Amino acid sequence: LVVAGGLFDYLPDQFASRLLEQVSARLLTTSGQVLFTNVSVENPFRQWIECLADWRLIHRDADDVVRLCVEAGYEAMDVRVSRDPTGLALVARCAEAPRAGAFMSVDVAMASSVAAELR
Repeated sequence: LVVAGGLFDYLPDQFASRLLEQVSARLLTTSGQVLFTNVSVENPFRQWIECLADWRLIHRDADDVVRLCVEAGYEAMDVRVSRDPTGLALVARCAEAPRAGAFMSVDVAMASSVAAELR
């Protein structure tokens, strides 16, 4: 299980889908899942946080989130998007389809190399 909360609010589409692709390829086991959040386009506080705090987020809707996952190689039917209890964020779950013989243990050096490639 890989969990990312708040990260995708700052990643442009190409980086977000590439990160999902790399997480799937390098960090997940055959039954692994990725859970991540993204601020919804329906965020009622968007004007306030942008004007008063000069805080810019990348807002997405459920279709945007599914598209990112599909671009990363997930099947659309394996992506579930729901809302958190506040309604401000979308919660995505990408279930990895089983891959024959795929298992990868994760160490800090490998995780660091993934992060470096994404920069």
